[in-house]
Amino acid sequence: RLTSNLPLEPTDPPRPRIDFICFVIDVTRKESLNCLQEAVKFIDAEYFLGRACLIVHLPDNHRKMSTIEIESIKDIAKMYNLITIYGNIETRANHVSCQILRIVEISAGFKSNLQSIFLLALT
Repeated sequence: RLTSNLPLEPTDPPRPRIDFICFVIDVTRKESLNCLQEAVKFIDAEYFLGRACLIVHLPDNHRKMSTIEIESIKDIAKMYNLITIYGNIETRANHVSCQILRIVEISAGFKSNLQSIFLLALT
């Protein structure tokens, strides 16, 4: 399920349990950081321990166009123990999606020799 803001509308049809949350920030759009800061307020604290990640979209020309300081993103990620993935989701979507899949597999228990507490080492 995709949403651009939280909380989800109570009038939405019944939905399955949410097992993992991916937040996405585009460093060229200040609104995406504001949206993240508002959204985390509606998430139960247990989701921040191996059940959520932050994807930071870095376009090829992000150094020129960036409106968000990377330090601000790192501070939020540290505050909420969010696993952070940096990459260009337009040109490196396959690489980013493989990283997300690996995290979700560990979080969901599909990797029997790893536990989600291991994910904290990735932050």
